[in-house]
Amino acid sequence: MWLHVARAVEALRPCLVVIENVRGLLTSPAGSPGDVEFCPWCLGDDPAQPPLRALGAVLGSLADLRYDARWLVLRASDVGAPHRRERTFLAAWPEARGFEESWRIPR
Repeated sequence: MWLHVARAVEALRPCLVVIENVRGLLTSPAGSPGDVEFCPWCLGDDPAQPPLRALGAVLGSLADLRYDARWLVLRASDVGAPHRRERTFLAAWPEARGFEESWRIPR
């Protein structure tokens, strides 16, 4: 699925990309079936390197598209929900614009 999102970002060049996903994005291998890579041999764990995780692949794709990004994990209880469920949030913007400019609402 990430491949389709990355293609849309490349084609549309939005001023802000917001992604929300499960906390497992931090620990899932980049080559897991149905995740961020379209083929199992495109990325993956090289024994000589630290394992590439799904979030790393997403951030790498965004960097290749010349987007900067920030991410964090929030618990549902942090925003008042009665459970702890953790979610990963990522915001990305074109590197030339800068973080503050990407959040500015046009008038």
